[in-house]
Amino acid sequence: SGTQRDGTIWNTREERKYSGQNNLGFKGQLYYTPSDKLQVLLSGDVSIQHPAGYPLVIAGVTTTERSAYRQYARIVSDLGYQQPKIDPFSREIATNTPWRHNQSIGGISVNVDYKIGKGTLTSTSAWRFWNWDPTNDRDFSEFSALTKSQGNTRHDQYSQEVRYAGNLTEKLSGVVGVFVLGQNLQGLGQTEEVGKDQWRFVQTAATGAQAAYSTPGLLDGYGITTNSTIKSLSAAVFAQVDWEVLNHLHVLPGLRYTYDKKDVDYNRTTYGGLQTADPALLALKAAVYANQQFNTSTDNNNLSGNITVSYRPSPKLNAYGTFSTAYKPVGVNVGGLPTTSTGEADLSLAVVKPEYVEHYELGVKTKPAKGLIVNVTAFNTDIKDYQTNVQSPQLGVNRGYLANAEKVNVKGLEVDGSFQLERFLTLNAAVAYLDGKYDKFTNAPLPLEETGHTELING
Repeated sequence: SGTQRDGTIWNTREERKYSGQNNLGFKGQLYYTPSDKLQVLLSGDVSIQHPAGYPLVIAGVTTTERSAYRQYARIVSDLGYQQPKIDPFSREIATNTPWRHNQSIGGISVNVDYKIGKGTLTSTSAWRFWNWDPTNDRDFSEFSALTKSQGNTRHDQYSQEVRYAGNLTEKLSGVVGVFVLGQNLQGLGQTEEVGKDQWRFVQTAATGAQAAYSTPGLLDGYGITTNSTIKSLSAAVFAQVDWEVLNHLHVLPGLRYTYDKKDVDYNRTTYGGLQTADPALLALKAAVYANQQFNTSTDNNNLSGNITVSYRPSPKLNAYGTFSTAYKPVGVNVGGLPTTSTGEADLSLAVVKPEYVEHYELGVKTKPAKGLIVNVTAFNTDIKDYQTNVQSPQLGVNRGYLANAEKVNVKGLEVDGSFQLERFLTLNAAVAYLDGKYDKFTNAPLPLEETGHTELING
C-alpha cells in the first residue's frame, strides 16, 4: 500500500511545502495447516516513510516571570529580527533548517497453535526494527538559535511467548505462559547544534561575566554529538483463571512475575563554536553544552496481580468489580542529564525508579432493550513514582528527561452506549469525567508562564 500527499504548511524562507506524506508499505502472510491440531502463521511487514517533515506553526508567545531582559520579544528585538508571525491558521512557517522525519519500520513473526487436550498451546516468536532519521529546527523560527536537532536511532526488539489456554474443568478455564522481550536501542551520532543567535537566548544579563556571551562566534556552530546504547531484557511468568464459583458468579484472579534488566552506555561530546583558551569563555560554552559520559546497569523484579468478580444473572446484564496492581519497569535517561552547580552531569537522575499502580474499578454492561447497549464504569487509580517527562531550561536537555512524581491519582466515570436503528445504521455515544492530579511531585517543573518564579519557603 502507499500514501502520498502534498504538503500543507508553507515555508516562506525555503519557498516549499512541508507536512506532506510519502509512505510505502508491504505486508505478507503465509498460513499453513499440516493437521487439524496444528496451525502455523508466518507474517512479515515493512513500512518506508519519507514525509516532507512535520514542522510546528507558532501559535503564540507567552510572558514569563523572568526579568524583562529575558522576555522573548526583547530577545528578538535585540537580535534585530521582526516579531514572529502568530497565526496558526495561516499554515506558514519561516524556519531555516530543513525538516525531515524519515523512518522505516518492519518485522517478522511466527505464530504456532497446537491443540492439546481441551486447550491450545501457542508459541509466538517475533523480531521488529525501527530506523529513525530526522532533522528539526528546534527554535521553530528564522533565527539561528537551536538550529539542529537530529536524534538518529536504530531499534531492534526480539520477543518470545509460550502460553497454554483452555478449559481445565466445566467451570474452570485459564491461561498460563512465559514471555521474554529483548531490546537494543542505539542512538547513532545524534546531533544538536546552536547558531549565531543562541547567545542572546542564554544570556541572563548584559553585564558582568554574562556580557561575554556576545563575543562574536562564541556559540556559532557549537553542538554535541551523542552515541548511546540501551540494552534491555524483560522476562515474565503469568497465569489467569476464570472460575464460575456459583451460577452466574465468576471470579477471575491473575498473577504476573516480571524481571527487568537495563544496561546503558552514554557518551556525549561537544564540538565547534569559537576555539579559545579563555577560561571565562569556555565556562560560558560549557553552560550551554558540556561533555557527558556514564555507564549504568540496573534491574528490578515485581509480582503484580489482579482479581475480578463478575456477576452475570442474564445475557442483558454483567456487573463487575476489579482490583489490580501493575508496574512500569525501571527506566533510564539517554537524552542527556541536567548538570549540577559544578557543571557535572547529575548522575542521580540516570536511573528512574519503577512505577507502581493500584487500580479499582466498578462497572456494569447492560442491554436494556433490543439493539441498545449501555455501559457504566467508575474507577480510581493510584500511582506511586509515576514516570513523567520533565522539561528543563538547560539547553543540554531540551527534549526533557524522565523523572519520578511521588504520588499521582486519576479517578473518573465513563458512560458509553450504542443503539442499532437499522441493519446498517448504528448510533454511538460516550461521555467521561476524569480528575487527574499530582498529589506529590518534588521539584516539579513550573508551567511555562511561571518560568523564572522563585518561591521562598520559611523553615
